[in-house]
Amino acid sequence: MGGCFRCQRLPVNNTQPLQLGAGFAIALCNLRGDRFMSVAMALVINVLPFLVAALLALAVALRLQFVRRRQAEGVMWLQSMRVLLGHIQQHRGLSAGIMAGQRALLPQLDQVQQAVSRDLVQVSGVGRWIKDQASWQAVTVHWAKLAGRYGSLGLLNNLEQHTRLIQTLMVFMADIASLHHLDSRRLERRYPWRACLELAELVGQLRAFGTALAAGGEHFEYGPKARQTIKQLCGQICKDALVVLPDTRVKPLFAFVSDVESGLLAAQPSLGAEAFFAMATLQLEAILTEFDRVLAGMRQGMLQDAAP
Repeated sequence: MGGCFRCQRLPVNNTQPLQLGAGFAIALCNLRGDRFMSVAMALVINVLPFLVAALLALAVALRLQFVRRRQAEGVMWLQSMRVLLGHIQQHRGLSAGIMAGQRALLPQLDQVQQAVSRDLVQVSGVGRWIKDQASWQAVTVHWAKLAGRYGSLGLLNNLEQHTRLIQTLMVFMADIASLHHLDSRRLERRYPWRACLELAELVGQLRAFGTALAAGGEHFEYGPKARQTIKQLCGQICKDALVVLPDTRVKPLFAFVSDVESGLLAAQPSLGAEAFFAMATLQLEAILTEFDRVLAGMRQGMLQDAAP
């Protein structure tokens, strides 16, 4: 028989405490995991709106910085184009006077033609962007053809070709403004750069027709056409000047228009071609100076808006 009952050892389950301990640990981890997830969700819910707002504010700031940089570039382009525009307008007036008979204007024309060529090079050097613009290519091609053969076009055709070139350049300037965020109505009401250019072009046309009329003398074959155009331009200039220019610039321009009517449109004109061209140029430069002032104000306003 086996040993004594007292001495027999009963089987013992040694894994039970381990199982109980593991279960407790798992339950504890689950409890801690739930609390961690709760805290994490609370943080996300509370912090996420601020994070989104910060990202949106950063995006807006970067966008504003980009727009301001583009606007500054646009102002620079417009200023370069304004110089070129002024010289082409001079070329129109001088060539009209020469073709009407005033050969004394030839030295000035040669200087202006060289200035236009320099302007084209300088504008092209401002940035590579312009070289790929179809409107700019049209301007350069048109000028190359016009500068080489203006004398063979005939007076009226010469005036028309110059005016078309100037209009193409002004359209390109409008494109520059649009591409560089300078064409909003609010901005143009505050800084009427486009209206200044349009008024300057009216005076430029008046200068060209008036110089031709003064150079042509009493028997100028285009006299009736020139007089009619000059009368229309005088009326439009006076109308637009009241809207565009400050009072300090309106009065001298009105005085100039009065001199045109009395000294150029009279039965016996008293203004010569060179004198008239100089008078008209003085008024045109005053308007372009106003354009410069408007652009400077626009640039300063952008700097103030960008300041913290």
